[in-house]
Amino acid sequence: MMLYIDRGCTYTEIYEPEHAYIFTGPCLVTRKEQTVTIPSQELFNLRFKEGMIQELVPSLNASEREFIKTGYSKEGWNQIFNNR
Repeated sequence: MMLYIDRGCTYTEIYEPEHAYIFTGPCLVTRKEQTVTIPSQELFNLRFKEGMIQELVPSLNASEREFIKTGYSKEGWNQIFNNR
């Protein structure tokens, strides 16, 4: 599965307080910078295991999961779908 974080974000790796990756990139709708932190084990799960995204990255909320998949922030999603 191709994720937005793979093509539209940069990342920083941190080791303390736990090993994690911080992805930063613009929302495709609002162009505002978004940041999502994914623990390293959950990023491994996302890359190499099968399952529903909420099971693979349980520390993320629904809007964070949407951003890493599609590049739409919560604000961007609302602009697109609440204007109909």
